[in-house]
Amino acid sequence: MSNIELKYLLAIFMIVFPGISSAQIVPYNSELIEKNYAEHIKAHRAKEEQSFRNQETTLLSKEFFPRFTGLNYFTADLKFRVIGKLVQASQPKKTNLIMSSGNPYGFVHYGYVSFFIDGKSTKLQVYEYPSAKKEAKSIFVPFTDGTTAEESYGGGRFIIINIPKTEQIVLDFNLAINPICVYDIEHACPVPPRSNRMEESVLAGAKMYYDPGS
Repeated sequence: MSNIELKYLLAIFMIVFPGISSAQIVPYNSELIEKNYAEHIKAHRAKEEQSFRNQETTLLSKEFFPRFTGLNYFTADLKFRVIGKLVQASQPKKTNLIMSSGNPYGFVHYGYVSFFIDGKSTKLQVYEYPSAKKEAKSIFVPFTDGTTAEESYGGGRFIIINIPKTEQIVLDFNLAINPICVYDIEHACPVPPRSNRMEESVLAGAKMYYDPGS
């Protein structure tokens, strides 16, 4: 492993586990970092699963709740956790995204994120995550990729990210989720714009879900 790779992994560890100093990561052990990260993702996914299965928090309708069979994911991989740059639009404004119902819906275009994945420069448009609060706290990044309509949902996936205080942003595709309409067709979901089509196969995050009742 090169010194650059070592520094990169250490940087990731500090981001995933804030409050841990470099002195606490000696001796360096890449397998330990990957194991701890995998456990972090596992715990996060367990909470997602519970939110679906809890009748008080689920977004599933009465028809689809009892048919829900569980979430399915790719194996967590640090390769798909990248650091990028968030560029806010000079004048964020509403723009229409087509919903799975075929109707347009206005979302506030926040700007874009640029990053490298598999050595390739990539740019994705980002939008304010709908909130009852006046000031946006989160953005969502809708995208399609090489797994779309194969291993993952044909209508794309998205990541929800808290808006950082600086332009540096972490995009963790291991946290990519399916829109709710994948699990309950009574909901309509935004379709990622063509500009957010990634050529690479993002083997991370949520996989395709198959409704046993369909």
